[in-house]
Amino acid sequence: MTDQSTQRSRRFPQAMPVFVLVCVGALGAAQSPAPAPVGLSLNDAVQSAIHTDYRVAAAAIDTESARAQQSAASLRRLPAITLSGSYTRLSHVDQSISFGPMSVDLGSQDDAFSFAANLQYPIFAGFRLAESVNLAALQTRAKELTEAMTANAVAFETARAYWEAVRAQLNAATLRENLELTLKNYDMTAQKVAQGTALNADLLGAGMRRDQAKMDLADGLAVRDRALFYLSSLVNPETASYFGAAVNPTGDPAESTLPEKIALILSSDDASPSDAELVALALANRGETRMAGLSGSLAESAKKLAEAPLFPSLTLTGNYTFANPNQRYSLSGDGFNGTWAVGVAVSYDLGGLPANVKTVESKGLDARKASADGDRTAETVVLDVRSCRLSLERARGDLSLVTAMLDQAKENERVVAQRVKNGTAGDLDLLSASFARVRSEFAIANKQIDCRIAEADLARAAGLPVGATE
Repeated sequence: MTDQSTQRSRRFPQAMPVFVLVCVGALGAAQSPAPAPVGLSLNDAVQSAIHTDYRVAAAAIDTESARAQQSAASLRRLPAITLSGSYTRLSHVDQSISFGPMSVDLGSQDDAFSFAANLQYPIFAGFRLAESVNLAALQTRAKELTEAMTANAVAFETARAYWEAVRAQLNAATLRENLELTLKNYDMTAQKVAQGTALNADLLGAGMRRDQAKMDLADGLAVRDRALFYLSSLVNPETASYFGAAVNPTGDPAESTLPEKIALILSSDDASPSDAELVALALANRGETRMAGLSGSLAESAKKLAEAPLFPSLTLTGNYTFANPNQRYSLSGDGFNGTWAVGVAVSYDLGGLPANVKTVESKGLDARKASADGDRTAETVVLDVRSCRLSLERARGDLSLVTAMLDQAKENERVVAQRVKNGTAGDLDLLSASFARVRSEFAIANKQIDCRIAEADLARAAGLPVGATE
């Protein structure tokens, strides 16, 4: 037993590396990127997200429910007609009528049948029915606006995620190029150390820069995978996968995606009219301002509905009864008899008048509050539009600055390359100049993406479709 245990313990360390390699290989296969999918444009990403997002689907269902309630409110204006029928078995009763010495046996009606139709139609109910229909229509419109606002919010969220994914891809590519430069730097330094023209401290510094570049690239790849996964979860949640993204955003950060309406306004030379036009566009299109106006209409409709009990109600009634026996006949007899009745009923709730007056007063105050809330919403929208425009102008200004820095970095790289040919500079100087150019290109790509996100934010603030050119 001891020899067998010793042999097993000896074989186990030998089998461990194989097991570890198999596990690492399986994990690497799971994490290896899937075949590159078809390139995804910004518009396709936004449209796909809107059609698959559960929040938009829930808002659409809510809208359909409101439409059904509106139809029900309209149908309540039809006359209320009820049909009824009954059968009753009665106990046997002997009945007779006496005329002096003579008597007549009336028999006994043991079976009773009755069929009736009743009609009620409110001719006037203090405009209650009309205001109920109007209120239901306004509520349906509010649900439609909520659905549109939800879709626009999802569109902006997707546009931001799209450009962040593009940023992460560009960042990973830049860090990979940075790693290549540091590897070249390390190799050159190692050669110089071997030739005796550099110190071991220089090689140690080059190795630290190489290792840092490897860690930066690993972090960049992780950020890229998370960004692609988040975008994939928005575009199509069913196919989203953390290991190998199901989307491949191919947007060009250098191309503007502003809607034509905003682009024309921003091209104006005079800044003040542009602000006024953007604000007017936002106040007309933003779901918040339209919802605020709709809230005022809802409050006014609720006030009119509360005023209905202050008016008398007038109702038309009707009845047709076909029964055996029919109670309107004084003498019972075999056979069915039909009778009808038509009337008008007037009612007025005197006892509830004080409470109804207070209710109307409360609804009036609600209408005033809705108006004040609408003014506040308009101010918030104006502030949002101007803030988004300032952010876009700042992003464009930063882009202009870093673009000028790229020209300087390229010129510096060209000059250093010429000096290397002339023998007045070394390869390390050229690598440093190339690295400065790479950083400038990375800064430009980031500022371009900042501009695209700011443009999407301005389109959202103006109430226009995000990610779609008009």
